[in-house]
Amino acid sequence: MNKTVNRNKKSVSLGLALVLVFLIPTQASADKMGAGLRILKKDGALVEGELISVKGRIFTVAGSSRVYVSVRFDDVGQIAIIRKKPKVLKGALWGLLGGAVLGGILSPPAQCRTSCMVPQSVTGTAIGALAGVLIGVAVGSAVTEDEKFVVADMNPKMQDELLTKLRSESRYPDYQ
Repeated sequence: MNKTVNRNKKSVSLGLALVLVFLIPTQASADKMGAGLRILKKDGALVEGELISVKGRIFTVAGSSRVYVSVRFDDVGQIAIIRKKPKVLKGALWGLLGGAVLGGILSPPAQCRTSCMVPQSVTGTAIGALAGVLIGVAVGSAVTEDEKFVVADMNPKMQDELLTKLRSESRYPDYQ
């Protein structure tokens, strides 16, 4: 009887965790923002803001006052993709979910003869979740560096790869 109850609790815990895993990315993608960019043009002008779109070899960037600026790729000297927000929260969330699932699955079945105050699967889930959060926070805080590219030093193939990367990180990646 005890083994059946533990199996059912583990199944319910795993099911809830999977539902959360599949629902959270759907909600996050609905509010997509473009990457932050810092563009240093060859003439020394600095353009900063959110990357709205990349059409061909032209960037559209929304500045701080929401003024849209178009910048030709051929006029760019350096580009930095700004990682304003560290991925700590996202890392903690994924660590929490992953740790809870693994902790619930890997915890040994309860060995209670009369009654247990807290089933071992719940304890295992809690310990796994805590460990996952700590690992997720550590990994998420490490993923905060800006990516810098010197366009003048790039060959045409590398430039095309950079344009593809920037297009995927724009607010409207399908706009061409």
